[in-house]
This record gives sequence, structure tokens and C-alpha cells, in this order.
Amino acid sequence: MTAERHISRRDALAGVGALGASAFLGSQGLGAEEVVAQGGAHRAISEKVFETPFIDTHEHLLEEKERLAGGPRWGIPADDWSLVFSHYLDSDLLAAGMPRDAYDRFYSPATDPLEKWRLLEPYWPAVRNTGYGQAARIAVRRLYDVDELSAATVKQVQAGYEKTRQPGFYKRILCDLAKIESCQVNCLTRPFGETDMPTLLMQDISIVGMFAGPDLEGFGKPTGLEVRDLAGWHRVIDWWFDKYAKYAVAVKSQNAYSRNIDYERIPAERAEAAFKKRLGNESLTARERKTLEDHLFWYAVEKA
Repeated sequence: MTAERHISRRDALAGVGALGASAFLGSQGLGAEEVVAQGGAHRAISEKVFETPFIDTHEHLLEEKERLAGGPRWGIPADDWSLVFSHYLDSDLLAAGMPRDAYDRFYSPATDPLEKWRLLEPYWPAVRNTGYGQAARIAVRRLYDVDELSAATVKQVQAGYEKTRQPGFYKRILCDLAKIESCQVNCLTRPFGETDMPTLLMQDISIVGMFAGPDLEGFGKPTGLEVRDLAGWHRVIDWWFDKYAKYAVAVKSQNAYSRNIDYERIPAERAEAAFKKRLGNESLTARERKTLEDHLFWYAVEKA
């Protein structure tokens, strides 16, 4: 964007005014009803914003039946109101000084849900106005009809959580309340998430295990294919695309969390020796690992 056309976030917020800023940022935890009730020039804009469906392009949502099953198997530490205050609000709590033992007890299924407010209370003032804190407050208000979390309201919050977490709550919250038309889901428990809600929970294929490592067990075993060489691993990658590409809306790689993304186009013959070492569980040098990952990355991308 040229300097002449650049509009800063500060300028944009100044332009929409205090009411517009609160509507878009939720700085006071305002919902659609409160914003619209204030009237004025922003009424029509606010109504349109809150009634407009949108597409959520980044989710790791479990299947609803898995979510209702709960438990550590599905990455759910405690199936109570503290779950609403996790990821990434849990990082805010640590940054605010919550000791690790208090943190562990707050998110533990062994802790009585009604006792969890006492663990959260000293740190809540420091995190309640972070972006994640505001999201949790809005959720508590809109879902459980609780204006502010406190010792006096925690019982109502837990009761609201239990009442909400019932079959059909994905549609009610995602579609009816949040006006989400569809979610693009990156499944964290398997390379492709087979879903009962394919038009709502649209899935991508996770390709990172195809090349990072690669993940011989997680990606190879489900295919039933015997892998003896690099060409055999190519067939494993082919299997995932042959089976799921017609259902997938994207592919996803999380590899940028762990390495630079300067993937070179490496021919198979240069990567073969490194893959043979990987098959034999031998240690790879940094250069060998990069050579193998780079080759397999581009193989997966070309399949996509």
C-alpha cells in the first residue's frame, strides 16, 4: 500500500468514533443488542455487521460427539467452565503471574468447578481486558447470561456451561448465535478429520507429517502400505490425497513453528539416502533432514 493510501488503525478507529470502536472491538463487551440500542448513525451499520454470516478460516474444532465425550483423549483438560478460559487465555494468566501449581489446579478435572474462581480471582483483573479475556467475558454473558464473573456468579456460569454443552450446541452457537456459515478445520488428532457436519466443519488435509520427520507411523500405518524406499513414501502421500482430496478444502502445514520455510526443490535421487536413514531410525544431520523435508514438502504441494 502506498503512503498516500495508508490508513492506520488509530485513524480508522478515530473515524468510526467511540461507538463504532466499541462495536467492532468489543472493548466494553457490548453485544449486538446493546450497540443497536444506542441508536444514532451507527444503527444500520451495527445491525448489518451482526446479522452478516461469515466464514471462519482457522479452527481446530473437534467433532461435536468427540467434544461431548470430553476427557484428555480429545485434548480437553477439564470439561467445566474453565475450558472457556483456556487457549490462549491460559498464557495470559501465566504472564500475569499465576503460579504453575495454581494453573494446573485451575484447569484440572479433579478440582471442583465452583472452587476454581478462588484460583482465578487474583489474576482475573490483569487479564479480563486482554483480547482473549474479552472474548471469554462476551461468551459468558451471551451464553450463560452472566454480566461479570465473580464468586457470586461462578455457580451460574457452571450451570450455564452444563446446560449449553448438549447435543446440537455446535449449530446453535456457531450458526445461530455467531452467524458462522462454515469453519475451515485443521484436525489435530489425525491427518484428515472425517466429519458428520461436512458443510459446517470443512476439513483440510494436514501435510506436515508427510514431510516433517516424516511421520512414518501416523501417516504410514493407516494406509496399510509397505514402505521400503522413498518411492514407497510417495505412494503413502498419494494415498492420502487419493482418499481425501475430493472432500478437502485446503492443505495445511504448521512447519513454520519449527524451521525456516526456505524449501528448496530437491530431486528424489538427492533425498533417497536421507530417507533410507530415516527408515532405519538413524540420526540425520541438519542438512540431511532439510534435504529430505524440502523434497517431500514440494511433493505434497504438487499433489495439492
